[in-house]
Amino acid sequence: MSPRQRQLQAVLRQRRLVEEDHRRAVAALERERVEVESRLRRCGGSFESIRADLREALDPSRAGARLEFDDVRAQAGASLAARGRLHALAIQAAGVNRRLESARADLARAAASRRAVEHLLERLRAERAARAERREAAELDEFSTARAARADDPAMEPSP
Repeated sequence: MSPRQRQLQAVLRQRRLVEEDHRRAVAALERERVEVESRLRRCGGSFESIRADLREALDPSRAGARLEFDDVRAQAGASLAARGRLHALAIQAAGVNRRLESARADLARAAASRRAVEHLLERLRAERAARAERREAAELDEFSTARAARADDPAMEPSP
């Protein structure tokens, strides 16, 4: 292995480590995204349940039921609080998605950088193999030329 290839191997190891760090960051953000979306779904279900309770409390078709203003006020307050939590979770989810998108772009750049070094190493290996092949072909050619020269030269013939 040439000194240049050894240097590139070190660079390749470093690029792989960087890419792995980016992979871990993407995985952590994916877990965070799943958690936020799960909380968003739970909160959305809770919000819908609170709204259904509020609609039921305000339903004029309930036979003989009195409208309890304190209950309605409490339900309306709970509905507003749940809506605020939903809004905050939606903003949090948007932030996680933006960070995840950025982390994925960083990962793609790190992978491209690693592949570029791998490609360069492969090219150097191929060039080294081609040089060795050319050198071997030249040696064989020189050997064949020397052999042919001996065959044509009567002084080189072994005496009987």
